[in-house]
This record gives sequence, structure tokens and C-alpha cells, in this order.
Amino acid sequence: MPVMWVPGSRQFKDFEEYLLRRERFAELRDARALPVAIETDGERYLRTRLALLKEKLHQVDQLAA
Repeated sequence: MPVMWVPGSRQFKDFEEYLLRRERFAELRDARALPVAIETDGERYLRTRLALLKEKLHQVDQLAA
């Protein structure tokens, strides 16, 4: 399927225009200030998710007892 965009359009603009410039991305990444709703450090993300999983499993265990 061909990709189409409309030059000058705000609704149908080229996908690349939605992305941060490479330089800006590098600045934000290096400052650990990426504007995303998830943890960008893989190890920290996994530790947090594992802790949440353990907490939920403990809750299930308590409810099953």
C-alpha cells in the first residue's frame, strides 16, 4: 500500500514530521528527559515490573488463602 501525505496539511502530514530531530532526541536522551510515559532504562523498567509482579502475586496468594 503506498504511503501518502499532503504537503502543508496538519492532519495528513509526512510521518517524519511527527518525529523529533535527531539532535534534539540525542539531547533529551543524554539528559534522561525523553518525554515518554514509560521508563527508558531497560534494567530499571524490568526491576520495576518484576517488583509489581511479585506484589500482585502476593495479593493473589493472600486472596486465595
